[in-house]
Amino acid sequence: MVDKGSGNYRLIGYSGLIIKDNYFKQFGSNESGNAIDFCTDVLGLDFNKAVRELLSFKDEDYIPFANGFGKAGLKKKNSIKDKDILTLPEKSPDNTRVFSYLTKTRGLPKSKIIDLIDKKLLYQDKRGNCVFPCYDKSGLERGAILRGTLTDKSFKGRAKNSDVKYGWSLVPQNASNMLIVTEAPIDALSFVTIYKNKLKGNECILALGGLFVESLKQFLESYSNVNKIVLAVDNDAPASEFISKVKVNLGMEYKIIEVRPKNKKDWNEVLLSK
Repeated sequence: MVDKGSGNYRLIGYSGLIIKDNYFKQFGSNESGNAIDFCTDVLGLDFNKAVRELLSFKDEDYIPFANGFGKAGLKKKNSIKDKDILTLPEKSPDNTRVFSYLTKTRGLPKSKIIDLIDKKLLYQDKRGNCVFPCYDKSGLERGAILRGTLTDKSFKGRAKNSDVKYGWSLVPQNASNMLIVTEAPIDALSFVTIYKNKLKGNECILALGGLFVESLKQFLESYSNVNKIVLAVDNDAPASEFISKVKVNLGMEYKIIEVRPKNKKDWNEVLLSK
């Protein structure tokens, strides 16, 4: 977390989310609530688990925001519960809600969603959420990015004990030297849909699940063929800060191109406006 002064804290990787005392507010989605709401709506815990986690914190210097967010929060002191064990959400028998949400609400091509499900890059969990598994280069699961499918209640999160150094990626067999970077999988899918006639289709895609320079660095270490990075992040202040960090850290080694949504916050808004 980053101390913004006056007792306010910003959760790294979640633009517009501010924490103060026992309450949070996310300005992008206009969500707000207390500590339990934060654990259930943002971190994706069920109610009973949220209560147990909050009750386990007796030291005020330790805040229960580490569950599934790596460096985004602080881990419990002297805790050995669920130590570093990745727990992906249990699969639903079907993908009906995910398919309907992504194609009808988000305007993504049906053929693309079917392809992602077939390649185990997307599934529906028992709560009806979209689950985007994150793999390393060897194909080992390292985490998952979660997105709710309810239009009246926004939910974003990570699978328990996800390693945030690994984002959701698409790497073609004969990948080019270009990497397209977005904040979320839906942004990535929206971007390639918008520019399908201009892209060659062999570009590497990386959805960070937030704004993590570490995730980008990890991908570049794994795929040495990349020498050009397209930063297709949101059109807001946190994304601008992220771009500045990337240019400082990687600008000497890679050609960096900035592509932002015009007059819209993100690429899905652009897609839906067309």
